[in-house]
Amino acid sequence: MTLAYSAQFEFPLTSNEIKQRLMSAQFVGKVVKRQGLSMRANSKSSTTGLALVQLVKKKLVATNGRYYWLAGDNHAGWAQLRKKRTKISQQLRQELALVKRILRFFPKVVAAGITGSLAMDNAKQGADLDLILITKPDSLWINRAGVLLMALILGKKILALAEWSR
Repeated sequence: MTLAYSAQFEFPLTSNEIKQRLMSAQFVGKVVKRQGLSMRANSKSSTTGLALVQLVKKKLVATNGRYYWLAGDNHAGWAQLRKKRTKISQQLRQELALVKRILRFFPKVVAAGITGSLAMDNAKQGADLDLILITKPDSLWINRAGVLLMALILGKKILALAEWSR
């Protein structure tokens, strides 16, 4: 399931990323049993590593030695694509550094986070900066106006601003 989800974004995973995204060693054990694989391991890390080896041997999963993806879809080029998108993401993060410095002057902004493809280092050329801002109560609209003004000055397009309240 983890590899199938990442395939939707043309994003092969390292073994560590697969381990991070799995729910538990028991879940991996169920997949191992369902696929008829044989192994003994008691931690999520070792179970996942052994499962990957077995899945590659059974040709259910493919690898280039660093990244893994579902076999049969011929996604060997995804490793190079991921490298390219990581570079684009790094450039976008540099642009984001200016936004971050400006947001420090917004006293009612409690936190700011990166979302979307940039958060995964999988941004395509021309991708936007997806941010989530958490503000103090009753300050959304003043922050909204400030962010829109900042975007206008920086020449950035704002696609949407939404409010969430408790």
